[in-house]
Amino acid sequence: MYIVEEAVSKRFLEKKIMYESLNVAVRLVTKQMGSTGSIAELIGMKSKAKKDYFEEVQSLSNSYFSNCVGGKPVNSNMLQLLDGWYGVAYYNDKKSIDLKFELLIERDIYMLERTGNIHHFRKNDIETAIVAYIDESSLELYKHSLIQRALEFIHDYDPEFKYEEVPITSNPVSNFPRPSSHSSKRWVQRIVNIPNEVEAEDYRRNHLKEVDCSIEEGFSKASKLWEGSDGISYWFDDNNLMYVVGNNVIITLYEEDFGFTKGINKSIVLLQIEEIKKSYEELGLMEREHEEASREVDKELSGVESQLIELQASMSYLNSCKAALLATKDKSTKGIKMKREQFNNQFNKLFKK
Repeated sequence: MYIVEEAVSKRFLEKKIMYESLNVAVRLVTKQMGSTGSIAELIGMKSKAKKDYFEEVQSLSNSYFSNCVGGKPVNSNMLQLLDGWYGVAYYNDKKSIDLKFELLIERDIYMLERTGNIHHFRKNDIETAIVAYIDESSLELYKHSLIQRALEFIHDYDPEFKYEEVPITSNPVSNFPRPSSHSSKRWVQRIVNIPNEVEAEDYRRNHLKEVDCSIEEGFSKASKLWEGSDGISYWFDDNNLMYVVGNNVIITLYEEDFGFTKGINKSIVLLQIEEIKKSYEELGLMEREHEEASREVDKELSGVESQLIELQASMSYLNSCKAALLATKDKSTKGIKMKREQFNNQFNKLFKK
């Protein structure tokens, strides 16, 4: 993992907090119809903070991609900053690499980190995979701190501005996976029918306990359809909602809608899962047969390799014998040649043609 230098990490997080708190400030003032002057001032500050932040993101990205350790590129898809923040590299829609920054649970980092011959996440994959490992408690506290910082900015321009924040409360302990903030927002968008991202997030925060309890109630009626080798499981309830669960967290949820009635949609899901199970069993059987056949082939290959080694040793010995025989023959030939020259010299002394 690429460990970001402390000074660089502090500067990056300061820029991030400045931009995101001003973003919250503009949203709060706009929503509650604050003074026009304060909105204009805050928008100007936000634009500058946004420019500064994204320049810092680019600088950090360049440092990550160009950094070399012992002459070799960084051998991980992750960066570690301060205060529980991490960056995860992924392929964006343009097939170039971007970084996504999140507060993550330290003990679960190994589930996201990829080393060796790195294969980065795709954008859609990272959006789903990372949710299960977000430190929800730290994230809520971070959002709370952004609101407090945003109110400080607002009060500099509009001291009379009032905002009543919903206190952060812990959900009661239950036997069910806890809903992530992502799945809670998806519930608000799809079930409460508030599709706008910002409005859905506001509703989620203002009705946190109610939303999470509704998700848990729905999940309590769901049945597990599938669990993959990656630990991600899929649960389906009576309202045709699919819950994606990993690391004891409801990562996301969505309705299975193929354009038919709920009854037909449900039948399609149940039929499809049977096809998936059948295909998975066939795949497993083929893999087991392949492994068994591979073991037999490996045994035969081992025997062939041994024979090749013996043959190579024999070839080496025979080639050395051949070389020795050729050397003996060559020596004999040279001896005869010398003797013939001696004979010719003696012959020519007496006889002439």
